[in-house]
Amino acid sequence: MMGRLVEIKVWKEIVVPLFVCLTLSVGNGYAQSESMVSSTDDVPLLERMTDGKRKVDWADMNIQFCSAADVSFNNAKLDEAAFKVHRIRLEVLGGFHEKFSYHFRQSLNQYTTPNIPLDNLSGSVELAMVGWQLNDKWKLTAGKQPVQFSGYECWVNAIKVRHYSDFNNTIPCYQAGLNAAYKMNANHEFNFQVTNNRNGDNADQFMYGLPEGVEPTKIPLLATVNWDGYFVDHAMQLRYSLSYGQLAKNKNVFWMELLGFYGCSALAGGIFLAFPKIAARGIITFLALSSVTYWMLVISIRLLKYLNGKRSTLCQIQIRAGKRQIKVKGLYDTGNQLWDSLLKKPVCVIEYQAFTGLLSEPQKKAFDALIMRTQNASDSLTESLICFEPHFICFLSVGTKRGSLLVVTVDEMSVERRERRVSVKKPVLALVKQDMSVDKTFQMIINPEVFDS
Repeated sequence: MMGRLVEIKVWKEIVVPLFVCLTLSVGNGYAQSESMVSSTDDVPLLERMTDGKRKVDWADMNIQFCSAADVSFNNAKLDEAAFKVHRIRLEVLGGFHEKFSYHFRQSLNQYTTPNIPLDNLSGSVELAMVGWQLNDKWKLTAGKQPVQFSGYECWVNAIKVRHYSDFNNTIPCYQAGLNAAYKMNANHEFNFQVTNNRNGDNADQFMYGLPEGVEPTKIPLLATVNWDGYFVDHAMQLRYSLSYGQLAKNKNVFWMELLGFYGCSALAGGIFLAFPKIAARGIITFLALSSVTYWMLVISIRLLKYLNGKRSTLCQIQIRAGKRQIKVKGLYDTGNQLWDSLLKKPVCVIEYQAFTGLLSEPQKKAFDALIMRTQNASDSLTESLICFEPHFICFLSVGTKRGSLLVVTVDEMSVERRERRVSVKKPVLALVKQDMSVDKTFQMIINPEVFDS
């Protein structure tokens, strides 16, 4: 069942501008409950407050949602079948006094930021910004806004994004900051932007906390320069961006992103439109131009696949314990610095639900008791469980003074990443009850020491 995208627009006469707020305190209970705007009043609040000197140019309210029937499987077995509303967003936008505009959008089914957010906004608020058109060339935008990455997910309305890439699934597309846009002409625009580099605190940014000896940054900002260009009568669009910021003290990050939009018909149509006289000379010329278009697309797709493979952080993992084997997807995470001081080995983290595929029923019951802390380790150690060498290790994380994880040892683990395969004997795995990723893209986090050693 395909999801449906529904957009409901409300006329500007119904929407009251959000950027004008007046609170009256009269000192009695009736005044506190009195509505500021009467439903029978035809004059907008902004015009009433300014005696008609400021006009509401336009205003819209949109409700956008996408629903579907979801069926999920686990190890080729039906896990769940249910109707779900994947996305629902409320959007309010408009303009007033010719040069000013506002845009607010909130996701109604997105989890809020767990800790105190850096921008003092709920993570469900995607946009909360106001724009000022200085002149025909320059426009200033302040508030929570899209980061000017060269990514499709940041460029279009989020309701249209079915699945986010690895890059934008890790880094939020919307941050509080300031942007200055310079429109050179109808086809070229430059953006100069300074935003926060994260929404929450360091505990949200680094899953296992900052590495030892690394201090949090006091300036968690990201500076971005972006160029948008249209060519061949808008049949082709190019986006380039450079970003620089500080993730931790004296630990900087530099991103260079580029993106080109090609469509077979759009590109061919653009070429024929650009060279109408050449295209009209005959069937041979037409076929030649079509062949050039085709090979341009093939080369572009292969290049994108190559670059995506080079930048991919996902790994294919196979784990063996005795005669049992499981296959999972893992995330190559440089932030994972877990170390088993007892065995002197790096530690990878795996979902307990995925790990149970290596266990017999008695072993699973014993591990359930261990991971739920309903029994002591010594009481749960049966002869069949000793082969996993279960024990607890301590770890430190930002926002957590001290914690412990149950770790085990398996016979063998193979990791395949970027067409390279590494086999590890007696790897150490930490078991966690919660899911590694919200969309179940991966079930394991790989310590870089395991793969690079």
